[in-house]
Amino acid sequence: MELAREYAKEFLNQIRRIFCCVDNTAAITTITDTTPHPSQNCSTRFCRAATEFLQGDIHREITIKWMPGHKGIEGNKRADKEAKAAA
Repeated sequence: MELAREYAKEFLNQIRRIFCCVDNTAAITTITDTTPHPSQNCSTRFCRAATEFLQGDIHREITIKWMPGHKGIEGNKRADKEAKAAA
């Protein structure tokens, strides 16, 4: 998400939609829950970044969608590396 946020900042005037494809249903369930829970910090950061992106343009949208694991998909190793670095 942080990489997407940085990219969105650079091209903010050109981006209208952000798609977050996630293979973890627990992450999807809690990503907008800012009440106390083990991943509250991540949820709070996501909500702050999402609000920042959505404000100022009624045509912007964020979609969070479940997808199967990304094993065997091009870019998998880089995605895993980036996720571990962010954790």
